[in-house]
Amino acid sequence: MAKGLVQVLNDLISTLRDSEEGFDKAAKGAHSDDLRGTFDAISVKRAAFAEELGGEVQRLGGEPAQMGHGGGPLSAGWVELESRIRPKSDAEFIANCQRGEENTIKHYDHALSQDDLPGDVRAIIAGQRSSIEETVEQLRRLERVQRAG
Repeated sequence: MAKGLVQVLNDLISTLRDSEEGFDKAAKGAHSDDLRGTFDAISVKRAAFAEELGGEVQRLGGEPAQMGHGGGPLSAGWVELESRIRPKSDAEFIANCQRGEENTIKHYDHALSQDDLPGDVRAIIAGQRSSIEETVEQLRRLERVQRAG
């Protein structure tokens, strides 16, 4: 189980590294100072989530993943952001980040579908997933505001 659990956790760590990098890039391109600050804060939070899971991997005797999938933001949503370094509007940044985070949630759902997750690890993953879902909702609200005005 430990080897399978390490693989599940390392997939989440790589996904979080993609998210961290995607939000970092979005922050650098955002036009609004407020949005830049929001993206920076989310990027830092994703790094903290990755570190938390990395601690669990080490506790299990594994080596935590250090990079995202393929070494860059290759997940759905993040690809579009990467391919268009400077979207024309903050609304586009928000939409791309939202799609990236929706993909992140899919990775979390896959991890949580594992029947043999230890309770403490399941609690960590579920808590992080909940926070990511809150971020998606925050991004949806921001996108509506951007598009409206």
